[in-house]
Amino acid sequence: MIAADTREPIRKARVDLIATIGDRREPVYADNDGRFQFAGVAAGRYTLSAWKSGYAIATYGARSFWEPAAVIALDAGHSADGFEIALARGAAISGRIVDDAGEPLSDMQVSVGRAAPVNGRVVFQAFGLPRSTDDRGEYRIGGLPPGRYVVSVFGRAAPAVASAGGDTFARMRSTFYPQTPFVTLARPVIVRSGEDIGSIDVTFTAESLVAPLISGRVVDPRGGAVQAMVMVTSTGEGVADAVRGQMAVVQESGEFSMRVVPGEYTLTAQTDDQIARTRVTVDRSDVGVDLVLTPGARVAGRVIFEGASRRPDGLEVVAVPPEQVGGPEPPRINYQPARIRPDGSFRLTRLLGTQELRVVPDTRGWRPKSITAAGRSLLDVAVDFTGGEDLRDVVIVMTDRTAAVTGSVSSGSQTPLPASLSVLVFPNNALQARRARWLRPDQLGRFVVTDLSPGDYLVAATADVDDLQWQNAAYLDRFRSAATRVVIGDGETKSITVEYAGQQ
Repeated sequence: MIAADTREPIRKARVDLIATIGDRREPVYADNDGRFQFAGVAAGRYTLSAWKSGYAIATYGARSFWEPAAVIALDAGHSADGFEIALARGAAISGRIVDDAGEPLSDMQVSVGRAAPVNGRVVFQAFGLPRSTDDRGEYRIGGLPPGRYVVSVFGRAAPAVASAGGDTFARMRSTFYPQTPFVTLARPVIVRSGEDIGSIDVTFTAESLVAPLISGRVVDPRGGAVQAMVMVTSTGEGVADAVRGQMAVVQESGEFSMRVVPGEYTLTAQTDDQIARTRVTVDRSDVGVDLVLTPGARVAGRVIFEGASRRPDGLEVVAVPPEQVGGPEPPRINYQPARIRPDGSFRLTRLLGTQELRVVPDTRGWRPKSITAAGRSLLDVAVDFTGGEDLRDVVIVMTDRTAAVTGSVSSGSQTPLPASLSVLVFPNNALQARRARWLRPDQLGRFVVTDLSPGDYLVAATADVDDLQWQNAAYLDRFRSAATRVVIGDGETKSITVEYAGQQ
């Protein structure tokens, strides 16, 4: 255990050995020379992490918090040694959250993280858990590795503001430093090792506390007023607590209004068989919008469960926008769930816009093997519903039988493999790039990836991976020419050798 800047040994650092499968062991602490040892370790595959007060947590083999750890393989009757973990001095970001009179705002949730592209949208990805401001409105988040951070503030920053559709949005604020509801406009805070950056303050001024009005009318295709149900939902910009939904009262004239805080929203109106949906960006000014109803699309089909495990109860088929896949759970009023009946059938109605089919909740042990309609794969594929479509005979196959790939990386020469070696496993179908896996091989160049859905994959070895882009199809394309193809079926494990041809 050494200091990253001086390479001096660090004593009493806590070290954790974590099995990739199995229980976590009790930690050990480095001695005066920075050395540590785990005795009586069973054969298996492990990762190492270390931490000490005043330093940022570090994981063996990972160059940043966003990278996977390198794996340490231990065979029966053998030992493994020589592992070095360098701890960087922990940085900190601190500041105050106040109103425009300088009064502190306590119990505001402050997070640091990064702005990252996810499914075509930039969202906030938090580093660790949020911290609450104290009675002086102050916060401090320490133990940060050097890097570029975005600061998010969420909480009740203003008295309740009455509105026609409730005051949920008018009371709760989500803001990025220095004062914007949009993560794309956040000012990054750059910290170096051991640096303590203060005065990262957010002031909720009277102007920033304005709750603009969204208003408009719900009309049929001929312009006649319709008394429908209107809902507004926030994207949350990646802040889970800020993902919210509320409903508005619609008058007989078809008119509606509601107050919201600035941000990105989806506005939906629907009747028994018609729907209208649009996205609105709300900054400081009121927004007017007319919602023109159209017959919603329909999707019907069946879900087939393949496997020996007990079929889970309470599953539903939903259609959600692709940018919400893998992010914070959207409010349930933002989608139309269809309960899976005992015979496996389901029926979705009133669909509109770009949507992906999903089975929820995410039940451990079961995963979608395929989603097809008229011979076309819809797995991880967005469908653009313009209204009135009738998509029948959709078949969703759920399986509890997973596939696996094991293998090793060879350089094809006597040149040693780089310490930063990574393995990317990604579907051959570019539309399924979000199913890519990024892992680190062990000290012998061996790797194991389990819990894969059956399918056609490419496996590539590289010395460098972009931790923001690695699940984007365009980025993965650069590895195709040097990748090894492997097709795996239900419950199948295949072993391959991947050639490392240098940096792509």
